[in-house]
Amino acid sequence: SIDSQFMERTVTLENGQTQRIEGWLKHRYANIQGSVSHCFYRATRLKPKDYIQAWIYHLMGSGQTTYLIGWDDDKYPVCHSFSPVDISYAYKHLANLISAYRKCRNQPSALWLDAAWAYITAEKNPEQSAQDALNDAILGKKNHQTGERYAVSGEIQLLTRGQEVHNYVNQQFRLLADTIISPIIDGKEKAQL
Repeated sequence: SIDSQFMERTVTLENGQTQRIEGWLKHRYANIQGSVSHCFYRATRLKPKDYIQAWIYHLMGSGQTTYLIGWDDDKYPVCHSFSPVDISYAYKHLANLISAYRKCRNQPSALWLDAAWAYITAEKNPEQSAQDALNDAILGKKNHQTGERYAVSGEIQLLTRGQEVHNYVNQQFRLLADTIISPIIDGKEKAQL
C-alpha cells in the first residue's frame, strides 16, 4: 500500500449547479512498473454497494485502474477491474451519483440497489429474464424443486409489505438503474487473480 492521496473534484450537475467533492483516496497500490491502482477486497460475497464504492473511487482517480476482489455468488474468488476513464466521463457519472443522492435526501429513492443490480445484470444477459431477476431480488429466490421462495431480508419485507413487484419497476426506477448501475456493470471487466 502507498500513501493516501487527497483528491478534489468540482462537477457541474444537470441543473447547472456545481458540487465540490473532496476526500482521501485510500486503497492505493503500486505495481513493479510504478503505476498506481486502487484495490478493494472483501473476504465475502461482493455486493452492489461494494461495486458502487469502488466505482466512486475509480471516478475520483479516473486515470487509474481499480480492482475489486471478493467472492462471486458461488463462493469462488473473483476479481473485477475498471480501466482508466476520461475525466469528462468521470465527471458526468459523478454528477449523476450526486444528483441521485440529492434527490433521495428529499424523497424516498426509487432505486433499490440489489433489485436494480439484478435487473440490469439480467437485462444485459439474454439467458436470464430481467423480470425473474427482479422477482428474485424482491420476493426471494425461487426453489425450483418446491416452487417456494427463500426468504428475503427483513428490510425488503418491510419495504414491500405484500406489494406486487411490477409496482416498483416504474420510470424512475429504470432511469436510476440505467444512470447509476448500468455504467458500473458495463465498466467492470473480469481480471485474473
